[in-house]
Amino acid sequence: MGRSVPIETKLGIITMRDSIFLDHVKSDGFNMTFTVDINGGNVSARPDERDWFPCILNFRNVLACFSCELDTYESMGDVSYHDSSDFDMIEESVWLRSIPIRKDCDIECYHHYRLVTYDVVYNIIAADYELDIKTDLIIETNEKRAQDLVKRLGFDFSAISKSEIRTLIEQEIEDFQEGSSEYIRLLCGYLYCVGDMTDVALLEKAKYGINMDVGCMIDGEWIDSLKNDGQQTESVRVREHIIKCFIDYYQDYEADDDE
Repeated sequence: MGRSVPIETKLGIITMRDSIFLDHVKSDGFNMTFTVDINGGNVSARPDERDWFPCILNFRNVLACFSCELDTYESMGDVSYHDSSDFDMIEESVWLRSIPIRKDCDIECYHHYRLVTYDVVYNIIAADYELDIKTDLIIETNEKRAQDLVKRLGFDFSAISKSEIRTLIEQEIEDFQEGSSEYIRLLCGYLYCVGDMTDVALLEKAKYGINMDVGCMIDGEWIDSLKNDGQQTESVRVREHIIKCFIDYYQDYEADDDE
């Protein structure tokens, strides 16, 4: 494999299996972006008493990536991170030297990195990386975000921008903040109130594309109502009544501090 060298981060050295929890990873073909949470109890330079620190780790100009379930990875024989850290640079990497890199790439410009998350180990060959650790971020709960949104938008639907609501929903689908589903439900409710048939696909993506808890929270009646142009059926109330119930529920909404 090579020689494991721990990478010093803003939180110091990151160690132990339950240190890095992966929220999601995406790739555009040349770059890989990991959204993770780092356990504040397993770092060598903890800046405050918070339990978790949200981070964005971006690898640039990725040539290769090998991922493997952690226990299987250990069975393959590489347990060097036990004496190193969960985020290493692998010097004198056998893998890097053995890859038949295309002729227009300079192997000296690339590095071998290893990222050990709770469930999966990633070995990545990339030009460099950037780690953004939110050490000064105060994260609002989803219920507090919902409360703030209600105060900002109110219920004059003629004055609410549908494009803004759609953008907020798309952002939440892409990077869902764990916790209560109240914020994403509120956004979808707003979209129902200002939307039409063209918004059904986005509501369905939010309801069925995040997780089961969110799916249960977002009202299927909103989707069915938009599909039939707000008309009442045996299973769907008339649109005006649904909107009234939405307003009644949220007009005095206050966040629960215990979320």
